[in-house]
Amino acid sequence: PTGYRILRSSSISVTYELAGESAAERFTDTLVKRGQTYCYQVQAYSGNTLSPTSAPVCGELPFTKIYLPLMLK
Repeated sequence: PTGYRILRSSSISVTYELAGESAAERFTDTLVKRGQTYCYQVQAYSGNTLSPTSAPVCGELPFTKIYLPLMLK
């Protein structure tokens, strides 16, 4: 393939939109928000030919937990 289209959705059953493209086999989605679920599909392309989309994969970027040290007076 010449590249890959990465498609994103907020649910497995909602319409997927283009999140970006990559010529490499990796992609970082910098627009995600913590605590929200996202589903992705990938579609390879070469010229004007598109492959079928991959099976969807869903996940969530968890909230960051900050632990402060206990200070005794």
